[in-house]
Amino acid sequence: MAGTTISVKRQWGISSTLNAIRAFYTEHNDVITDLETLRAPLAQSNILIEELHDDHAIQKTHSDAVELLIEELHDDSGTTATWDTEVDGDFDLINNLLFKEFQRDGVISGGNIVGGSVTTSKIKLGGTVNFRIGGVAYSATDVEAVLISTDDITQAKYGAWRVMIDKKGVLSTQRATANGSSGVMAFTAEEDALLSLAQVARTANTVDVGYVAILAASGGFTPQTDLPIIGDAQVDGINYYSVTQPAIDNGLTAALSASVAIGITATKYSVGTIDARTNGKEPTQIGASTDVTFDDADTIADTQFGGWLILTNLAGTGLYSLASDGIADAVSAMTHASDAAVVTQLDIIRLALPLVFTEVGHIRIQNAVGADPTTFTAATTALDGSEADISVIYVDRLSGNFDRTSLTLALAQSGVEVIPSAIAAPLTPGVGSSKPASGPDTLNAGKPTSSGVNAASDLIASSISTIESQD
Repeated sequence: MAGTTISVKRQWGISSTLNAIRAFYTEHNDVITDLETLRAPLAQSNILIEELHDDHAIQKTHSDAVELLIEELHDDSGTTATWDTEVDGDFDLINNLLFKEFQRDGVISGGNIVGGSVTTSKIKLGGTVNFRIGGVAYSATDVEAVLISTDDITQAKYGAWRVMIDKKGVLSTQRATANGSSGVMAFTAEEDALLSLAQVARTANTVDVGYVAILAASGGFTPQTDLPIIGDAQVDGINYYSVTQPAIDNGLTAALSASVAIGITATKYSVGTIDARTNGKEPTQIGASTDVTFDDADTIADTQFGGWLILTNLAGTGLYSLASDGIADAVSAMTHASDAAVVTQLDIIRLALPLVFTEVGHIRIQNAVGADPTTFTAATTALDGSEADISVIYVDRLSGNFDRTSLTLALAQSGVEVIPSAIAAPLTPGVGSSKPASGPDTLNAGKPTSSGVNAASDLIASSISTIESQD
């Protein structure tokens, strides 16, 4: 029995081993089959990798072309910026020119102020005058006007009138601010009378066509009674000044050789050489002045502000300091509350200034910056602060090309407008780089399929383990 049991066991063991070997063989065949199955996805992967390799080469070529184009455009941007900067400057000049053309209100040509008929008290604008108001051109021929009759001229003294014309060609007049008793004009000099017209605002929608200055005889001059001609018994002298250019053309033709400043003498001011354009003429250069006396003993009260326009005189050979109230040949007591108020007032008298004078610059003073209560008196008080606590500002009238953005008194430029020259900056060349080629096409290679490999290695390992465990 015992032998039979051993024989059965052996028989069973051999049978199990054969079954394990069969399973191993089967799994081995499955592994081979799986390897064959892997061939297809591996082939597809190779195709995909090759296509991606080729696409990379195409993309590199494309990227290089784009980089070259960007570099060229970058370089071109510098050329374009240079051109844009020059053209932008030219546009400014053109805008200045156009702006000035529309600001050139005043006489364009023609028209001479002359005495009227001996049987009338009128003055006459002889011939045809062409003028512009609000940018629109007008003309008038042989028009006359009476001198405004407000008060007289004291005997042996001067008076002056502004002669204006409106859009309809009608003349009107304004008299200088009175500086005598009872409101009469009693100016010591013709220049003073004309300068004092700056205190009178020009009538709206009119332009100056001329000025009349009269020296009264011993009996005094009475407008609209006495005749504004040299033959009248009450006229010892008369001058007619015809306007020959728009107001905006008055100014400096060159920068001052030295700025407006304190003089060698502390109570005086100084200024360099002056090249001016005054009422259509450019007189001989006025030499530098190191010590110029203020013309009137104008005052600035304690804690107050004041100022003067520095102007070419009537003869065009020297200077005149006109106080902010626009009245010459009289002491002006200036009591402006701020420096800004002074600037505003100087602007007002500058706009009303007769065109027989040209602004050179201006001086502004603040009195009592410290605690000193001394009243500032022009031509007497030192400008260096040694006699009063003052702060002084000196400003030059600018010259050079007309600038529409600098029309305030402090910065006004009166030079002629400039027509831009030909553009020197090169144009940006056309793009020389080739248009970048299209990038790679859509991938044609299919996505690799699943391998379908079974877990054969695990099964084989299990089979071997089974065989080894058999007795």
